[in-house]
Amino acid sequence: MATDKDSFSGSADKQDWANHDCVTWIDNGVLLSKWVREDNLNAIRDFEVRNDDIWLVTYPKSGTTWMQAIMSLVAVEGDEEKIKTTYVENVPFIEFSFAPHYSLLDSTPALHRIIDQAPSPRMIKTHLQDIHQPRQLLEKKPKIIYVARNPKDVAVSYFHFHTYSRSLPKYTDWNLFYEDYKEDNVCYGSWFQHNLFWWKRRHLPNVLFLRYEDMKKDPKVATVKVAEFMGYKLSDDVIDKIVEKSSFKSMKTCSHRVHPPPEKLLPIDMHVYKDTSFFRKGRSLISGHSQRHGSCIIVTSMSSVKLCEQPTWHLDLFSKLFGDFSAKDHDWENDCVTWERDGMLLSKWMTEDSLIAIKDFEVRDDDVWVVTYPKSGTTWMQAIMSLVAVGGDEEKIKTTYMQNVPFIEMPMVPHYSLLDRMPSQEKLLDQAPSPRMIKTHLQDIHLPRQLLEKTKPKIIYVARNPKDVAVSFFHFHTYNRSLPKYTDWNLFYEDYKKDNVIYGSWFQHNLFWWKRRHHSNVLFLKYEDMKIDPKSAIIQVADFMGYKLSDEAINKIVDKSSFKTMKSSDKIGPPADKSGLFDPKYYKDPSFFIRKGVTGDWKNHFTVAQNEEFDKICKGKLDGTGLYDDDYSY
Repeated sequence: MATDKDSFSGSADKQDWANHDCVTWIDNGVLLSKWVREDNLNAIRDFEVRNDDIWLVTYPKSGTTWMQAIMSLVAVEGDEEKIKTTYVENVPFIEFSFAPHYSLLDSTPALHRIIDQAPSPRMIKTHLQDIHQPRQLLEKKPKIIYVARNPKDVAVSYFHFHTYSRSLPKYTDWNLFYEDYKEDNVCYGSWFQHNLFWWKRRHLPNVLFLRYEDMKKDPKVATVKVAEFMGYKLSDDVIDKIVEKSSFKSMKTCSHRVHPPPEKLLPIDMHVYKDTSFFRKGRSLISGHSQRHGSCIIVTSMSSVKLCEQPTWHLDLFSKLFGDFSAKDHDWENDCVTWERDGMLLSKWMTEDSLIAIKDFEVRDDDVWVVTYPKSGTTWMQAIMSLVAVGGDEEKIKTTYMQNVPFIEMPMVPHYSLLDRMPSQEKLLDQAPSPRMIKTHLQDIHLPRQLLEKTKPKIIYVARNPKDVAVSFFHFHTYNRSLPKYTDWNLFYEDYKKDNVIYGSWFQHNLFWWKRRHHSNVLFLKYEDMKIDPKSAIIQVADFMGYKLSDEAINKIVDKSSFKTMKSSDKIGPPADKSGLFDPKYYKDPSFFIRKGVTGDWKNHFTVAQNEEFDKICKGKLDGTGLYDDDYSY
């Protein structure tokens, strides 16, 4: 497969790799290495895929070599001695031929031709974008393993790979590489296009979609998934052996398995071979390494974004994920944005898959949850919790309060049709570091089972008078595009009193938690009490969360979380770059997300007849419970 060293006129050491040799070309707007030839690319499109193939598809530097090792070891049931080549050769790279220079590819057999003649079952690797992959890869039913990795970790690893791979442009400055990477001006093009194409197909029965971060967190579980997907039922001992052999530590010291020997003349700077480790660190952002490279945001897992000082990457990410959706041109008036489950109306921003996954969500003992019916002071409580967690030092909060206490069932996307373009909230939260703060409006029948079974996660519940909730919820419908459109209070009132609104019955929601208010891990607060004495409420929250704060810190939190301060704070509401979900005209007023924050505003909306009717409903539902049963009319 390799070309003889003497056939390369002028040694690799004398070639002007850095300043003279252009090693890239462009096809269909995607930058490619000249080691990926046009005639080979055309032939790969027509490559005959077999149903018993196993393909490994990744964007570069996403754990590909690691997965090649796992696949190779699984195929021999952990018996490494049966593997007579390196992992790289055992799962060959279909678009890339081994040659010291692209000018020698004519005398090098194209790998796709060699693979075409290989016996079944074949294992094949590719980094190609979907537009360059074999047509039959999606037409037939071969097994496809896709590994995704956080785009920032990919960027850092890819930058370092450019320093010694002679098939890639030379970069000696991280900042120059970053500029090209964010513009998709690197070999294989856009990380977003590549990953999202396969993310949308993750539910296909012949696709196994894995995340590098999950693999790092639990390599044994990942190895079991790969083995079962490949059709191997392996013993626990064999799985453990594969986990050990494919570990970063083992592969760092096992060069004869990880990369081809120097005599194969890969376009790799030869000084790299002095160090037997073909890969560099194998870490994820959770362990915190890419911050040394001037990254703009901190992420806890793929697409779980926390804004930092320079949110340019976040804006870029959002643009790439949803830039083709025009909220302005969408027919919101006639778009049905609701569905029903368990007799309850829900927004289509909450998918059935997510609701099912949330039921099985793993709750941690050190979680702090805020559970509310909508428009009950949730954003206020998110602010208080966020400030308590940093001892009142708002400068330490690098996101909005909404992002700091994320909404488990509701991802922030401009339209429900785009939900498959990013991981669901519960998956992102599952990978978030402890302690987590999580928000939900879900009724008890949709909450995680463990939230009700465990006794240690802390649950803060905020209740608010149902009449004030109704008025605030009505106004929220006017600009929130994930909710049905109401322009008339009377129409909304009719639906609200019948529980025919998103999240269903106020009574069911509040009474469920009122009955559990004496549980040691539940703090039940009333919005009205918080308004009367916010300092006492904040002390209760801080003590409940386990923070002993000074009077000065408490006073600071009282001020920072006051309605007056929050009305002018950039910490409130979703960032404007996500305005597809909210009518953008409201962003002209930065305080649009919180309206009045008062008690008794219902008197400006309820008619006398509506008030009398609703009092009767409250009497039937609340009398004798102790919850708002003495006065429905705060």
